[in-house]
Amino acid sequence: MATPIFRDVCRTLKSVICLQRQLVSTRAVCMHNLRASSKSQRRTLSSDVGSSKVADSSQSVTMETDITDYTEDIPEQIPEEKPTFDPELLDSLVLQQQMQADLPLTEMESPYKKPRRRCVLCKYNVDLDYKNTQLLSQFTSPYTGRIYGRHITGLCIPMQRRISQLIQRSRKAGFMPFLLKETVYLNDPKLFDPFKPGNQKKYH
Repeated sequence: MATPIFRDVCRTLKSVICLQRQLVSTRAVCMHNLRASSKSQRRTLSSDVGSSKVADSSQSVTMETDITDYTEDIPEQIPEEKPTFDPELLDSLVLQQQMQADLPLTEMESPYKKPRRRCVLCKYNVDLDYKNTQLLSQFTSPYTGRIYGRHITGLCIPMQRRISQLIQRSRKAGFMPFLLKETVYLNDPKLFDPFKPGNQKKYH
């Protein structure tokens, strides 16, 4: 438990050190730009003083000395600030990680959640067609030709409705008989047992 917590703390400290280095670099860039702008101002002022005939030599000397004094105040190179190690910050981060590890997992999926029940046609993504009489005959009674209900077939509501529509369409087109089942399909493997329905309702 302590190993991943220590790794997380080390990662946070590394990120803090990187941020401090970025701040130092941005500060150095700003000071460099300020120094360059002051140099450009000094050049423009010196050129104006040299070109003007009215300006006295004493004024030009004082102006140049003021500019040099202003530029001398700007440091040449800012020393890099080294990050300091704070043991109190480390202890607080470790304590925070331990507290988060002890909190309950709210986003965890329930282990008692039942899997979604799917019918055999939805599970295998069967392509239905009214000309596939071998498949459609599985859902009709071999004795009366009646279409089995959902409590026997175990299909979902959309698939049960689709099967009923396709059987009626196939019968109207002349592919399937109305009152019986073709003898060719009597020995086919059954998808369900009509005498032992799986979705049988219990009445008290």
